[in-house]
Amino acid sequence: TLVLRSCPEENRSASPTRAVTITRNASLGLGFAMRSGPRQRGAWVELVVPGGPASGSRRLAEGDRIMAVQGVACSEFEYGVITRLLDDAPTPVILEVVADVLPATPPEASIDLASSTAGSLSSQYT
Repeated sequence: TLVLRSCPEENRSASPTRAVTITRNASLGLGFAMRSGPRQRGAWVELVVPGGPASGSRRLAEGDRIMAVQGVACSEFEYGVITRLLDDAPTPVILEVVADVLPATPPEASIDLASSTAGSLSSQYT
């Protein structure tokens, strides 16, 4: 079980945040891939899998920055902590996201396809 402490107020982008509710699918997970930028905290949506649960929400877009998972502010968390939050979240999973620009990807950057189990591209969140 992941234990979290309160997080200082986040420095949010000028773009408005929006809530995205995704129902996890047993075989497809959440239906999106995410990654972190070079030497940055937080996670961005890399890919919304066509036909997956996230695409069905019609509210999650490539480039969105994940600001919170289940009400836990996480934009300043390390990437691995965010993947654990997603893995441990009950369904439906409620994200707070903001439109953003994906940071540049160095060759060693991790990509995560959001899923309920560890996946084939580092960590998967499909």
